[in-house]
Amino acid sequence: MPDYQSGLLGPTGGYLLAIAVILGWIASVCLHEFGHAIVAYWGGDTTVKDKGYLTLNPLKYTDIGYSLALPVVFLVLGGVALPGAAVYINQTLLRSRGWNSAVSAAGPFMTGLVAIALALPFRLGWATEDHWFWYALALLASYQVAALCFNLFPVPSFDGFGILEPWLPQPVQQRVRRWGRYGYWVLFAILWTVPAANRGFWALVNGMSQVLGIPYDKVSFAYAAFAQPSKVIFIALLFIALIFRKALGGTFNKPTENDDLNMNLAAYDRLIQSGRGTSNIWKYKGDTLLSLKQYEGAIASYDEALKTQPTDPDLWHNRAFCLHSLEQYDQALIAYDQALKYEPENSTMWTNKANVLECLKCPKEAVAAYDQSLKYAPSELENWFRRGQLLSYELQDYSAALSDLERVLKYQPNHLEGRLRYAITLEELGQIDKALKEYQQVLRYDQKNIYAWQGTWRSLNILKRDEEALKILKKALKIFPVDAELWTYRGTSLEKAGKFDDAIKSYDNAIQYNVTHSGSWTRKIDLLEQQNCKEEALEVLEKAQELFPKELEFWFSKGRIYFYRQEYELAISAFEHCIQGKHVEATAHFNKACCYALQKKPDLAIQSLKEILNYGESSLLEEACNDPDLESLYDLEAFQQLVTQSKASE
Repeated sequence: MPDYQSGLLGPTGGYLLAIAVILGWIASVCLHEFGHAIVAYWGGDTTVKDKGYLTLNPLKYTDIGYSLALPVVFLVLGGVALPGAAVYINQTLLRSRGWNSAVSAAGPFMTGLVAIALALPFRLGWATEDHWFWYALALLASYQVAALCFNLFPVPSFDGFGILEPWLPQPVQQRVRRWGRYGYWVLFAILWTVPAANRGFWALVNGMSQVLGIPYDKVSFAYAAFAQPSKVIFIALLFIALIFRKALGGTFNKPTENDDLNMNLAAYDRLIQSGRGTSNIWKYKGDTLLSLKQYEGAIASYDEALKTQPTDPDLWHNRAFCLHSLEQYDQALIAYDQALKYEPENSTMWTNKANVLECLKCPKEAVAAYDQSLKYAPSELENWFRRGQLLSYELQDYSAALSDLERVLKYQPNHLEGRLRYAITLEELGQIDKALKEYQQVLRYDQKNIYAWQGTWRSLNILKRDEEALKILKKALKIFPVDAELWTYRGTSLEKAGKFDDAIKSYDNAIQYNVTHSGSWTRKIDLLEQQNCKEEALEVLEKAQELFPKELEFWFSKGRIYFYRQEYELAISAFEHCIQGKHVEATAHFNKACCYALQKKPDLAIQSLKEILNYGESSLLEEACNDPDLESLYDLEAFQQLVTQSKASE
């Protein structure tokens, strides 16, 4: 065998051979992809023309990394020259399954033609001289044969499987597509790591090469000569490609998803305008518009498709999803019900129906829909979480919620939303120690979860671990320095510690950071009342009521302050607001009775006390017997009868 480093090829021959092989390979990739594209164009997908796939321009074949660079890397590593799947065909535009198969077959067919063309000089006896060009041609021809064999493997993601796929049952196709992306790497790994498979593959390639007349000695020599210089050339080509990519604004990138969708949309419109708008074309147009988030247009397209396919569940489901996205929840619910009428065991449809029922504030019905979804897909943890959240937050069925959330955390312990809701549910059930541990667990993973900080404080506060509660707030406020809820909690803790001035400052901070945080106003007013600062409390109340004119708690506080100021008519008016708004009505009636009694209006006082019986609050009437504000009523027969009636009703 000749010495490729210094003899036959000379000092530059190896580089010339490598350049020829790499450039020839790039050209062959373009021809392979052109084969796919031209047959797709003949078969009905005219978008390939808009995408530039019929130009034989390497820059148009999408992603340089997958289509050109990756195959060249395999060449450099001494592997097989594999055409990249660089053209993106809209199979919905192809006229039949036969065209689908033909598109997949066209790439390998073109590769086969290239192999035959490259082998022809050897078959005809033209390659008689020992020149680097003939060695390069022999190696490139051999790689085309290898690429042909490799591509025809009936493995998902290869053209060989693409030829067969349209003829497989739909369920099989769907299952295979789920794992199809791994077929390329699995087959490559087998050929790379399993010696028997590797030997068998190259025996097939060499046998076919010999049939075509490709000289094995030239291939072996060229393979050895190609290895070293090809690495240098590959790096140089990649560097140049990156420069051009930057200069051309990313020309090597495949068209954006929106570009592809818009081209597909134009193709569907052309078919519809030419009178070939079948129900499937209307459906595909609707799906494209849905992907583009043009929901009104998608609904109109689905309506056209439903005229001839009124029992298609996918059409109803997609139509419902569009309506859902447009927040037309009532109409979406009707469409989901139609979809489920024709496909009642579809868990995704039940889940989406549950979602829209949540939007409609129908938690019981949403839980029932989740039940159906989980009946058909019991391993869908997110649905268990959503169901548990509804049971806890909306329906206050905490025991049932706890069971759902425990299931989620059993299989997905790092589901932080689930763990947080689990902690809140434990807190509602009074299991404070357990709730505290769960809140702390959330904080171990996510220090910026404000709800976990708030829950931790609430738990410590209930457990009367007051010093720890203040320390927690100090840490939390470093992360969330303007959170009104945390400042309100701090005020509450400081009240318990007897630091009333600091507590007022905390409530003021809460109001400063969120003037609409009613809780901070309420706590400040209550504290001012407790400190006998009635005038200041009333001033704060007036400001609060400007912001919250319908907040009944403020009316109740106002009534108390007026009562202590002996402004009974104003107090009665404030308590009447509470009664009309159905806020602590029994207590408001009791306070009105006190006002009337102190005004020397016993009949009105008795009438207010009678109203308490309507709310089943007989304990308040027991308190009336010991309340000095009602002492003037004790000797009245009407009062005695009322007390007797209250005891009889217990």
